[in-house]
Amino acid sequence: MVSQIGWTFPPTGGGARDGYNDSGIAHFRGAPVSSLARETIQNSLDARSRIEEPVHVSFELIRLDHGVNYGRKELSRAIEACLRSPDCKGQAATELGFAKVMLEESSVPCLRVSDRNTTGLRGDQWRALVKTRGLSIKAEQGAGGSHGIGKAAPFAVTPLRTVFYWTHYEGDDGPVERFQGKSVLMSHVVDGSETQGNGFYGLWKGCRDVQEGFPRAFRLLSQ
Repeated sequence: MVSQIGWTFPPTGGGARDGYNDSGIAHFRGAPVSSLARETIQNSLDARSRIEEPVHVSFELIRLDHGVNYGRKELSRAIEACLRSPDCKGQAATELGFAKVMLEESSVPCLRVSDRNTTGLRGDQWRALVKTRGLSIKAEQGAGGSHGIGKAAPFAVTPLRTVFYWTHYEGDDGPVERFQGKSVLMSHVVDGSETQGNGFYGLWKGCRDVQEGFPRAFRLLSQ
C-alpha cells in the first residue's frame, strides 16, 4: 500500500492552466492567522456532534522530520518545476523559493488543528472540503460558514501552500479513518506534460484519499 502513495498533480489535458494567485487564498492574506482561527473554529462548531457538550478545538505546533513520509521530496520537485515556469515571477518566485528552502531543512513546522465532539468529515463533506471549489456542505441549515471559501484560510498561513486532512468517525460498519494532503501551487511541467496547480497526496490512482498506511504524525495519539 505505501508504495502506491505519493503526490499527484493531475494533467491539464489541454484545459485551463492555474496561476499562483489563487483568489480563495488571497481573500485571507490580509489577516491570515486570525482568519485561520475563525474559519477552522466555525467549521468545528458547525459540525457539533452532541449539542449538550462543548466543541473542543486545539492548535498545536509539531515538527515533521525527514523520517515522516509525507512526500517531501516529491513536493519539493513539484515546487522546483513551478520555479522553472516562465509564469513564476515576482511574489510567486519569492514565496515558492522560500518554500523550497523550508523543505530542505532538517524538519518542517506543522500547525495541527484538531477538534472533538464533532461528527467527522463524512461522504460529501469530505469531498466538498478536499476536492471541490466554491461548494460548502454543512450538516445543519443556518450553519455559520456556508459559502465554501473558508476552506482556503489554512493555505494562507503556510509558505508551502499545503494542508493535510485527517478524519476519524464511527461509520455503519465500524471506525473510519481518511487522510489526504492537498497543495495549491501553480501549473507546471512534469515529464513534458503540463499539470494542474492543485496536487494531492494519497493514492496515486485517481488521487484518492488513504485509509491506512498514512503518516501517523498527523493522527491524534488518543484515537
